[in-house]
Amino acid sequence: MNSENLLSELNSGIYINNLWYLNFSDRNNGRITGLTRFGCFEVKNGEFTGPINTMRFDETLHNIFGEKLVGLTNNQQLIIDTSTYEERSSHSSKIPGAVVDDFSLTL
Repeated sequence: MNSENLLSELNSGIYINNLWYLNFSDRNNGRITGLTRFGCFEVKNGEFTGPINTMRFDETLHNIFGEKLVGLTNNQQLIIDTSTYEERSSHSSKIPGAVVDDFSLTL
């Protein structure tokens, strides 16, 4: 999926720039939970219409990377691990963006 056309491909939905406080809500069933954070926007007709409040999600990995995955972007972003719990981290990941259909969010 071309990153430059991402909003037009999305058409209407929510653009999530950052997920935070990720954790398993049901490890045996591959269910994760977390919060949106920093620069998340509502999209209508392929354009940003305004920022959204922090929202919580609770979804299965199977749905995110399986049945509900529409596509991955062709560009990847370097994500540096900023974990400071009990140690400093030098880990990083280079990952693409994802378009996921019917991603469940709550206020």
